[in-house]
Amino acid sequence: PEIAQLLGISEGTSKSQLSRARQLLAQRLGLAAPKLYHS
Repeated sequence: PEIAQLLGISEGTSKSQLSRARQLLAQRLGLAAPKLYHS
């Protein structure tokens, strides 16, 4: 609720955006991981 209040959006929107951001981060880290291990 605090994040939603700070951003001036609903709690549902805040949770939705956080979930989407986590998904994108996981995808990008997954794509970057093979590069880390190919030396």
